[in-house]
Amino acid sequence: MNTTTNTTANTCDDWKTLPTSAHNEALEAIAKEVDEIREENIHLHGLLDQRTAEIQDLQRMVQERDATIHSYENTNLYMGGVPLGTDILMQECEEAILADNGAAEESALALGAEEWASKTHCKGITINGTPCTRCPKDGSDFCGHHTKAKTAIRVVKKKASTEAAALVKAKKQAERDAKKAHKEAEKAKKQAERDAIKAKKEVEKAELKAKKEAERALKKAERDANKAVKEAEKAAERALKKANKVELKASDEDTAKKTATKRPTPPMALWQRDNKESISAQVKADTSGDRYMVIVGRIWKNLEEDVQLRYKELSKTEKKTIAAVTATSATA
Repeated sequence: MNTTTNTTANTCDDWKTLPTSAHNEALEAIAKEVDEIREENIHLHGLLDQRTAEIQDLQRMVQERDATIHSYENTNLYMGGVPLGTDILMQECEEAILADNGAAEESALALGAEEWASKTHCKGITINGTPCTRCPKDGSDFCGHHTKAKTAIRVVKKKASTEAAALVKAKKQAERDAKKAHKEAEKAKKQAERDAIKAKKEVEKAELKAKKEAERALKKAERDANKAVKEAEKAAERALKKANKVELKASDEDTAKKTATKRPTPPMALWQRDNKESISAQVKADTSGDRYMVIVGRIWKNLEEDVQLRYKELSKTEKKTIAAVTATSATA
């Protein structure tokens, strides 16, 4: 009985270690899940860094565009204080016209004021706003210098307007390109922000899912461990009850053997013991098909009366002998 109790105790102690083992397995599963999430997070951070680098490249392109626009604006001011559209060539032409007009005035003074005054004068205007005093040629209203000046001015003005238009066009194109690049940069930036937010949400969702799964696995492991412990305890209780029952039965049998009273042999059994061969031969010769004991009983009943009485007396004598022995044992 002590051996059974110790075995049961050891079995229960072994089952107590099961929750710890299941808990460790659950923790290992959680650690593995967290490592996978960490690797995904590192990959997403790499994508975010790549997006950031692309945004920085676009911002650098926008800055270069701004610098180009600024340089175009500075080109318009290549002469300090000169208004937009003014050209050096036009200014030189006007200065040359002034110089020629001055020579014409000196020539007129030499010919005489009256003769010079009687001639038709050029209808051109000098750069300082005074009427031109030179004489026209070939019936024209303007002198040759003013005609050349007008042609030069038209050419210079056309060239200046063409360059100004090209400059304005280039400036507008640069502004459009800068706006487009800025929009693309903003779009890429917003897309990167959306991707980062989406990636962050996915990581948080994965972490929450992993956490819930780990909690469920841990709870399931605890339930299984508790169930196993309960089953082990029940099995130990059943084994203990069975051992106690077997021990009690063995004790009862031992007591019964010690206290049992020997019973006398029945008359028919005494007859069978003395006539085995004869009985066996009669049973073999019987053709009724009945069972062995039925045939033996029928043979016993058909015996002569004095034979039956003799075996009955033997049984009674055996009974008296047993009773005497039992009485002697009880007295001792």
